Amino acid sequence: MTKKFICLFGILVFCACRIFSEGRISDYTLNNLSNLMNMMMEFSGRDDSPEKILKEIDDFEKKIYSELEEHAIDYEQEKLIFESEFAVQRYTYIFSVSDNLRNVRMELKKQTEKNERWLATHDSSQVNAWMYSLTGDVTSLYMTFSFWLTIRNGFHIKDLYEKALAANPNLPCACSGLGQWFLYAPGIFGGSMTKARTRFKHGYDSAKNDGEKFFASLYYSQLLFEMGKKSESKAYLEEAEKIFPAGKNISLYRKLNEKGISMFDYNREHTGVDKNKNENATL
Repeated sequence: MTKKFICLFGILVFCACRIFSEGRISDYTLNNLSNLMNMMMEFSGRDDSPEKILKEIDDFEKKIYSELEEHAIDYEQEKLIFESEFAVQRYTYIFSVSDNLRNVRMELKKQTEKNERWLATHDSSQVNAWMYSLTGDVTSLYMTFSFWLTIRNGFHIKDLYEKALAANPNLPCACSGLGQWFLYAPGIFGGSMTKARTRFKHGYDSAKNDGEKFFASLYYSQLLFEMGKKSESKAYLEEAEKIFPAGKNISLYRKLNEKGISMFDYNREHTGVDKNKNENATL
């Protein structure tokens, strides 16, 4: 596993957490989103090849789709939620087995557009917070391929996370998404370390199960490190280690921190953003 791989893993996997929302989805979907997060957390402690992990993700996805129609309350929305979640989780590993970045970009674009078409035809009372949050996640991954897309879509992504939190203020993955927006956005556009801390801390406080607490602890630890609060940062990293000692991202973050670098610092220097104005271009 490379450092970039593990850092991306930490960023992307924090997208499976409990939810209550105005737009209802089935317990089947909620339970399997939680199962998927637990699976991804376990992957963070394994030395399996990306191919093996991608195969397990694909197999789980096929199982979900074979059962979903029987259990779903809102089949179309729940299918889009799973499609988005699997796209996000697959993203971490796909670069290790494929050099066709254009296909990766196009798949993310396709999912973003499918989600947006659905959102455009449904009232907010029908939309589950998961749908808003995961649309924000997929769009974020797609737009990081292009500086121009980042400029164009940045505020829209912020709006998606805010809508997710309006539907469910205690959705940890939406807290994380909005927290990252405040962290990475320039101050002139509304970025704020203080607001980022508020969101990450609320994500930590809202976490219900071990997987949520594990990733929330990692995120909050690295945000605190960025703020110069090293003793607090260390305590939250140790909290994550108590929950899942095998997580390889823990040792990576420690090594980065020893060099004076946070996970977020590292990701700033290892981003997929380019200067390509053509969003459909091959990278």
